[in-house]
Amino acid sequence: MPNYLHSDADRMRIAVALVALKFKPPDQSCASYVLHLQSIFPPSEPAAPTSDGSWRNHALALEKELARVKAELDVERIKTVAPPPQAPPVADATHSAAPTSQPKRKPKKKAGSDTKIEPPTRVDLQAVLESHPDIVALPHSSTLFSALSAFERVIIAVNASDNALDPTAEQRALVCSISLRAISSLAAVLHPLLRSPVLPSAAILQTLSTLTHHLVSHAFPVLCRHKPRKTGRPAPASSHTHELIDALILSIFHPAIESLIPLCRCYLKSLFSSKSTSAKQPLPLPAADPRPDLLHLFQSAFSPLSPLAPGESRDLRAALALKSVCELEKLFPDGLSANPGTWTSHDARVDSLARRDALWYLCAVLHVLFAPKSEPGSVPAPGAGASSSSSSCASSSTHSAARAAFDGAGEDRIADGLSRVLARCRAGGTATSACNSAPAAQQGVNSDRAADDGLPGVADREVVVDEVGYEMLLGVAERYWLWIS
Repeated sequence: MPNYLHSDADRMRIAVALVALKFKPPDQSCASYVLHLQSIFPPSEPAAPTSDGSWRNHALALEKELARVKAELDVERIKTVAPPPQAPPVADATHSAAPTSQPKRKPKKKAGSDTKIEPPTRVDLQAVLESHPDIVALPHSSTLFSALSAFERVIIAVNASDNALDPTAEQRALVCSISLRAISSLAAVLHPLLRSPVLPSAAILQTLSTLTHHLVSHAFPVLCRHKPRKTGRPAPASSHTHELIDALILSIFHPAIESLIPLCRCYLKSLFSSKSTSAKQPLPLPAADPRPDLLHLFQSAFSPLSPLAPGESRDLRAALALKSVCELEKLFPDGLSANPGTWTSHDARVDSLARRDALWYLCAVLHVLFAPKSEPGSVPAPGAGASSSSSSCASSSTHSAARAAFDGAGEDRIADGLSRVLARCRAGGTATSACNSAPAAQQGVNSDRAADDGLPGVADREVVVDEVGYEMLLGVAERYWLWIS
């Protein structure tokens, strides 16, 4: 007989029914007994213990309460990592300061000349940020500053401890927990800015870039720090490093890449407004361009990841590159019209300009990700420096397994995506191409370039992007093949 009790709730219902049946009077039927129990225990509709009875709001409230309790627990754990330094005893200080020569006469104090002892200035992160007038007030600043202040305290405590060169498992777990909370606080500020229909403030993005760079550049060296081993092998992989990388991908890197296309459209639409103004009215000043600051935010979060092992760094670059290539495919979908005569409306022309700008920013991101081995911050060759890189975060076996998994499908997906984008940028059609409208000498140059690129018939096809944009895509493809070679 199959067992249909799939959960503990089903077993609990059967147990309650058996207990109720145990106390059934012998002279009463089961049907009447059930009706009697229903009259005594009326069925109640399940409702959340909130004012509106919403289980969703109740779950969100519980999550906030859990986050608050975890933050308080982390603060208490910081105190156990490294206790605050104690002041030296007064007697010791007196003996150490004993004069070797005859003491000089003390000058008489003037009446009313007693100096007031001022309290020491705060040295936490919030005080540092408030001291800079160029840093603007951030939304949700209280939560962000408290998380970053806790991060500052734990980093200082770990670096000042006796085992700073090789932190303990408890210290690494504490650094990871507080770093995740700080990344979540940064994401709570960044995500509403990127999703808003209004252009984000460039000053806020600059502040977030500074804070993100500070967080990443201090968290990963602590997690990747190990004492040199006699065998010369790298230290084993750390799960805390993987958690931080996943949090950065989901909270910082992916939202920044996904918002490049809509941000280009939003900025250019605000810059080239279709509303007509009279000659007497002055044109409004354009808003500050937030796109360079968003690109700087991406680079600020990505550049301090040099302590990562070659396998982890390569997988991170591949994941972000695959996301960028997917955005390029969204930028050039199938059936995209390449005939300038179809761009009749104002919005269509603005979309065309936004497509060119978004192409430049996405190619800039891929240019950073596909950095060759000779450039600073690039991924070293597999196995290079294995005997001297004692601060690496992963073992050689982990690196080889990660590289084998990446070589399977990751490289093929990136290569296929770039090939599709390059093919869509030369939309097939029988209309007269832009190359044919050029002078005869230039047509010969374009035909020779098409033959050199291995793309037969490119000069006879319709051009979706201009020559500069297509050269950028070819440069990204060339940089990718150099990166995987």
